[in-house]
Amino acid sequence: MAGAKSLSFMDDVGWVATGNNINEVVRQLEASARVSIDWVERQELEFDTANTEAALFTSRRGHKTHLRP
Repeated sequence: MAGAKSLSFMDDVGWVATGNNINEVVRQLEASARVSIDWVERQELEFDTANTEAALFTSRRGHKTHLRP
């Protein structure tokens, strides 16, 4: 997916996306998730979507207003 990079292990996949605001990052991660789920379904594999989480990091310390959607 453009703008996002993946790191995968035997049973885990992690997506890293960067952007100028939270909405941009969320759009990238949601698109990456859709691509991943579609791939898993085509391969007839199982993917535990209930075991999904996001961690958001920022380099702008002390400026929490930029994280509002």
